[in-house]
Amino acid sequence: MSGPWAGKWALVTGASAGIGVALARELAGGGTNLVLTARRRERLEKLARELAAAHKIRTEVFAADLAQQDAPQQIFTFTLAKQIEIELLVNNAGFGGYGEFATSDTQRLLDMVQVNCGAVVHLTRLYLPQMLKRSRGDVLILASTASFQAVPFISTYAARKHLICCLPKDSPKRFDPTASAFARCAQAPRTRSFTR
Repeated sequence: MSGPWAGKWALVTGASAGIGVALARELAGGGTNLVLTARRRERLEKLARELAAAHKIRTEVFAADLAQQDAPQQIFTFTLAKQIEIELLVNNAGFGGYGEFATSDTQRLLDMVQVNCGAVVHLTRLYLPQMLKRSRGDVLILASTASFQAVPFISTYAARKHLICCLPKDSPKRFDPTASAFARCAQAPRTRSFTR
């Protein structure tokens, strides 16, 4: 089976669980080589071995906690050192929280903003100039229907999802956002997104 990125490299964040694993499997099935990143090294290594064996692709693993501000730069430096040209950046990593803003844990809120916004902006800013220079490459930013309105008890989550929905609209002539069927009709299934 071959997909649009067959033989090319994709970087998938949040690749140790949930949608990240599903996206990695889908890309691998299309022949895409993968750099998998998340906090859980053991899960990443197991998935990398499985996908490499099943689909005859190349895989690399880089364990990183995107709540740490330097993590995006570390990931970028890793791919440069390995001479991996990322053709598809999948900004999937993220988590949510439920509760009243005034009584929510401050550090958890700040970590949520860093993982869900800061890391997305930072990774996109690191990889996009290379894609523009080559005149090829794609950035996938996973959002949520929560981005379209304020939502009680998950206001920080909704606000950060709105930010990342606006990011691709920054430079429409060079960074051409494409709305997918998934983006238009995604619903909020039971996922691990609200646990960390």
